[in-house]
Amino acid sequence: MNLKLQERINIIYLTVFLTITCLVLVMYTGQAYVAIDTTIYTIIGKDIFESLTLPYGNTFDHKPLFTYYIYGFFHCLVGQKYLYLSVAFVCTLSSAIILSNKNLNKFLVISSFLFVSSVLIENFSGNSEMLMLPFIGLYIYFYTSNISDKYKFFLIGATAALVFNINYLAAPIMMPVTLYMFFSKGFDSYVSRILKFLSGFIILNIIIFSPFYITNQSITEYFTLQLQFLTGYSGSSNRLDSFINLSKFIVIFLPIVILYILRTDKDKYFYVTSLLYIGTIIAAFMSGRGYSHYLEPTVVPLAIMFWTVLNQEKFKITIAILLPALAAMIYGLPLRIASLDKNNYIYTLEAQQDLNHLNKLARVDKSSLNIQSTHIIYLYSDLKNVNKYIWPNHPQIIFGNYANDYYIEEIKKEPYTIMTKVDMCDQPNDVCTLINKNYIFDSTSKIREGYDLYIRRKG
Repeated sequence: MNLKLQERINIIYLTVFLTITCLVLVMYTGQAYVAIDTTIYTIIGKDIFESLTLPYGNTFDHKPLFTYYIYGFFHCLVGQKYLYLSVAFVCTLSSAIILSNKNLNKFLVISSFLFVSSVLIENFSGNSEMLMLPFIGLYIYFYTSNISDKYKFFLIGATAALVFNINYLAAPIMMPVTLYMFFSKGFDSYVSRILKFLSGFIILNIIIFSPFYITNQSITEYFTLQLQFLTGYSGSSNRLDSFINLSKFIVIFLPIVILYILRTDKDKYFYVTSLLYIGTIIAAFMSGRGYSHYLEPTVVPLAIMFWTVLNQEKFKITIAILLPALAAMIYGLPLRIASLDKNNYIYTLEAQQDLNHLNKLARVDKSSLNIQSTHIIYLYSDLKNVNKYIWPNHPQIIFGNYANDYYIEEIKKEPYTIMTKVDMCDQPNDVCTLINKNYIFDSTSKIREGYDLYIRRKG
C-alpha cells in the first residue's frame, strides 16, 4: 500500500472516530441516567464508599459485588452529573486500547465500532454488561499475548474473578473460550493450566470479598439474598418473546460473523474470538430475558471480527456487511433519544420542587419506605430507605404472595415518609389500611412512574 493511500485511510479512520465520539457526547452529555438499573448500582456503591456499608446492609440488588465497587468509585471520582457517561466512555475506550495492541488505526476502528454497537444494543447506558467489556478484553489479551505461561493462566483466572463479580452471565460467556484455552495444546499440561487459573480466581475473590471480613459484615446474607432472588427471577419471563427480541439484534450483525468465519485463517485468534462470540450468545439466551443489553458483551468479539474483515476484504464488501446495522441505527436512534427525554424529567422544575419537598421532610426525619414506587428518590434526595428491597417489584419476586406481609413489617418500623405506587390505595387492602391509620396523604409526584407521598401522623 503506497504512502499517500495509507495517509488517506488514516484520515478517514480518525474522522469517523471523532465524528462518532462527538455525536455520542452530544446525545448523552447531561443525561440524568440512561438505564434505571445503574441508579441502584450507584445507591449501593455510594453506601460502600461513604459509610463502608457493604451489600446488602442497607439496600438489595442482585448484581455481584464488583459492580457496586466500580460505581461507588466513579461516583467519588466524578460525582453524579457525569457519572453514567464517564463509566460508559471509560469502558468503551479502555476496551479498545486493550484490543488494539498499540495499533492506532485498530484503536480508532474498534472504538468507533464499540461506540455505535453499544448505542444500538444498550443505549450506551453503562449497565453491568458494559462494565464487563474491558475485562473480557483483558481475558483475550492475556491469552493471545507473549506473557509467560507461568503467569498467563493465573492472570486469566484473576480476570475471570473480576468479570464474574460484575455479572454472573460471565460464567456462560467465558466458558467456551476458557475450555479452549485449557485444552488447545492437548491434555498434557491442562492440569497445570487449570490449577494456575483457579489460583488466580480464588485469590482475586478473596481480595474482592475481604472488606466483609475487615468490616465484620455478613457475607452469608450477601449470598443468601442473591440466591433467594435469582431463584424467583429466573422463572418470571416469557422465553419466546425473549428469543425473538434478542434474535433481532443478533441478525443485525450476522453478516460480519458469517464473512469472518468463511474468510479468516483458522488460528488461535480465530478460535478465541469465535468461541467468545458463541459464549456471549449462549449467555444472553440463558438469561431468559429479552433485554437487548444482555447482548452487550457480543460487541467485543464483533469488534475484533469487524477489524479483521476490514483488513482482508474490499471496502465495498465491508460497507455492505454494515448495512443492516446502519439501517437499525437509523430506525432505532429516534426511539433511543425519546427514551432519554423520559429519564431527564428528574431535571425539570416540577421534579426539582418534589425533590426539594422531600429534602425538607428529610431534615425532620430521613427514614422512608417506598412501596412499588421508584427507588431513584433515594439517589436524588436526602431520604434514607428503611427497606432493603427498594426496586419496585423485588418484594413480589422474592416473597410472591407474601409481599404484602413484607410491606406491613416495614411499615411497623414507623418510617417518617412512605411512597406508594400512584393510586395504590384507591382499592382497599391490608397495607393501605395500615398506612391510612398511621399516615396522612401529602401529594403525588410524576418522578419516574410517579408516587403517592404519605407522612407519619404526629403523636
